[in-house]
Amino acid sequence: MPITAESTASALTVTFPGGTTLLFDKNLSLKRISAAGNSLHTKGLFADIGADARYVRGSLRFESFLDFNTWALPQIEPRAADIPREESYRMENEKFIVTGTAGGLQMNTVYYERSGTLAVEVEVTNKRDKTLWINGAAFTLVLDKENGTESFRFPGSPPCGEFFTDKLTPYRAEQSGLVSAVTLLRGGGEANLIFIDPLEKWSTGVYADDGGNLCHVNLAGVECDLKPGESFRCGTLYLQPVSGEHFAPLQRFYKDMGYAPPTDGIRDGVIYSGHPDEMFNTNLYLGLTMRQYAEYLDALAETGIDIIWLLPLFHHTEEGDPGRNVYTPTDHTRIDPRYGTDQDVLDYVNKAKSLGMGVVFDYVPHGPRPHDPQGVEKTGEWASKRRDGSPQLEWTCLSYDMTNPTYLSYMKETVKSHVDRFGVSGARIDCAMGGLSNWRPCPGNRPSCSNMMGGIKMSRAIREAFIEKGLTPFVTPENFHPVPLYASCTDAYYDMALYRVLYDLNHREISRGEYVRLLTAWLDDQQRALPEGLLKMRFLGNHDTVSWVWDKQRATAVYGVERAKAMWALISLIDGFPMIYQGDEDPAWYKDKGGAVLKDFFKKLFAARKAAFDNRYSVHYIFTGTPVFAFTREKGGDVKLVLINLSDADEVYTLPGAAKEIFINEGCVFENGTARLIPNGFAVMSMAV
Repeated sequence: MPITAESTASALTVTFPGGTTLLFDKNLSLKRISAAGNSLHTKGLFADIGADARYVRGSLRFESFLDFNTWALPQIEPRAADIPREESYRMENEKFIVTGTAGGLQMNTVYYERSGTLAVEVEVTNKRDKTLWINGAAFTLVLDKENGTESFRFPGSPPCGEFFTDKLTPYRAEQSGLVSAVTLLRGGGEANLIFIDPLEKWSTGVYADDGGNLCHVNLAGVECDLKPGESFRCGTLYLQPVSGEHFAPLQRFYKDMGYAPPTDGIRDGVIYSGHPDEMFNTNLYLGLTMRQYAEYLDALAETGIDIIWLLPLFHHTEEGDPGRNVYTPTDHTRIDPRYGTDQDVLDYVNKAKSLGMGVVFDYVPHGPRPHDPQGVEKTGEWASKRRDGSPQLEWTCLSYDMTNPTYLSYMKETVKSHVDRFGVSGARIDCAMGGLSNWRPCPGNRPSCSNMMGGIKMSRAIREAFIEKGLTPFVTPENFHPVPLYASCTDAYYDMALYRVLYDLNHREISRGEYVRLLTAWLDDQQRALPEGLLKMRFLGNHDTVSWVWDKQRATAVYGVERAKAMWALISLIDGFPMIYQGDEDPAWYKDKGGAVLKDFFKKLFAARKAAFDNRYSVHYIFTGTPVFAFTREKGGDVKLVLINLSDADEVYTLPGAAKEIFINEGCVFENGTARLIPNGFAVMSMAV
């Protein structure tokens, strides 16, 4: 059945072949979306474009992205604006297209079905006789207050928890802390609002207007100079009216779109991150060579480590340039001589393999400093440029364009050479959300393609290098945004999102029971809102968080030793890859003589994890209503129950049946069908079913 449109004097009804029905008023404002027996009542859906330092429809305050850092996201600051009156419509190739103009731009809003879901895109054309500076492209969906939407949240992204419609301040947006692909609407008119832009990062926010209507905004960081007659598109908004199980249609959509994690990589293991010299939470330099550092491998194997993530070893020493660290390399092809020779690195990797551990290199593809030999040679070819043509710099380094095919080839061949020279089996990829915008872009790209599109291309190229060498790799791009676009090139999602949620909860004045409730709900959302089977690398700290971001200190300093142990148990026993950072097990690494040595604790914890389950076991979170964090790990009829008391008092949990086997017991007493846990105590047990 082809797309149809039926009009009356006051309304237009559009029906797509898959059954989605749209209702527009006489101004061509979207009034209702109906699909799969569910409806969403709206006031309108429109695009607004930042052009020559203003949004042409006046719905947002303008903000320039020209001096953004790679981690910065556009801030959504709404302005009171009327829903625009569109001008015309047409049907073309199973698409319904509504046309309007503002500020010299023609905006074609294109509605169509994809994977059983309503998709909306906007094509923007410059109708003026001069080039326009484009900076930002926003999609705004205005939900009718009669819809009855009671709350919303950003599953898988901070901030943690639900936002309630009746608590919103007009024109002040609640914004996701990361690039969020999904907003879940609850209450009347429930829906998944999904935004996907494969080229650049975006922001997601929700605000109320002065009429009490709920407004949902996706603001893409589009940047380009749009010449007269030129056009561009800027992401896709997908709308799923739902009821009951919200995440089932989302997962079907992901599968249809091909957002699936690889199955040819490493799927389980415990990770240790470290370096022979730099300790990032101090000004301490250990001064070890890789040959000396290899002496610690036996202890790591005994602790239960499976994967060693080495922070960068690449050449970063330049005379007269003090203060640069391992994340400012001059050349990825050379090992820095302060860490020893190539043979020392090869011997380290071979010894690790003999002990059952793989070794992962940390790649830093943002570029060297401008005066480094490679920088001098490649600035013109690989470095992104500002609008005036000068090189883009970040962290005093060149921001290389990760969409550049010769640079991608260079990195891919470099990784292959590391497989041959050193036997490495995987990669952590620094700055994997791409680089700064390139105003002299590669052919076919706009300037902002060098951020997210570049990050995806680089992550895929590096992973393909290991596959082409016949390896079963472990690749974790430093993409901590819950973006499904990265799933196919990610063996482990870099779960900074969970760290951010824990940081948020730790700074709230809430009861321990509320802490556990919010954390349980967030983790439950996360596993349902990310592509099915995407594993996460879980941590309480890394080289960044102990030094310069968020807590800026060790987990034992944040939580205290006993609570930190309970939290390490939590991140180690839920699904994914637990990771500890050098010094977590022994503070002697950073010269803290009075700190707790936790080698035996981690050895016992990781042994219990491996004895009880692996990542083939699903995780099911339990809402206990108490400070006891609880979940099961299940495969077939095998059910393991995990209990962790996150309070400062004893807590009692009623067991669902008899405990058949105890894998680890740190402060739990079983009596009369209950488990009594001491403060920060935890236990893992096998349950009869």
